[in-house]
Amino acid sequence: MSTVLDPTDQAARERIRTDHESTLFVEAGAGTGKTTALVRRVAELVVTGRVTSARHLAAITFTEAAAAELRDRVREQLEAEIGRLERSDEERARVEAVLADVDEITLTTLHGFASRLLGTYPLEAGLPPGFEVEDEIEASVRFERRFRDLLDDLHQDAELRPVLARALALRLPLSRLQEVAKIFDDNWDRLGPGGVDPTLTPVRIDGIVEPLAVAVDLLP
Repeated sequence: MSTVLDPTDQAARERIRTDHESTLFVEAGAGTGKTTALVRRVAELVVTGRVTSARHLAAITFTEAAAAELRDRVREQLEAEIGRLERSDEERARVEAVLADVDEITLTTLHGFASRLLGTYPLEAGLPPGFEVEDEIEASVRFERRFRDLLDDLHQDAELRPVLARALALRLPLSRLQEVAKIFDDNWDRLGPGGVDPTLTPVRIDGIVEPLAVAVDLLP
């Protein structure tokens, strides 16, 4: 008859499941059972009465797929806890109460959790009530539209036409400008509360433009 041995880190796994007085950081490689440990910790919180309402539980993950899997596994674990012979009637009642409202548990992504908080307290966050979060595709489409408008403005600016011409002559395609614009768009919050400060003193670039003009003249 084969013997099932406990993993060498069983003590750590038990602490994750039962130590509800501490905030724990768990570091482990892929496939080692981090999600299983998290699910068992959630179940233990319910069984012991530390959490009595599904609305008081939250588990945050990185992707939508992982969040959906986590919800299924929490539900399955709670159902398994009800079937355990060693559970008392009181413990089963606690689990059944949370299981009945399992969809009320906050099991979502970091992005989804932040959106939920902002949606609950928009004014406190300085946002208009009823705001909507753009998805990645919608945000990309809007950026492309804004960038095309920017190019139109650049081409219509007589002072910038020579600069654009020199850039193209030096094989600096507009796609590079788009890359820079995308970096600014992705990191707009780092520009400060007012974005780019309009009071900054303009920097003269004659020392750059003139050598570029010489370089352009040398091109075959």
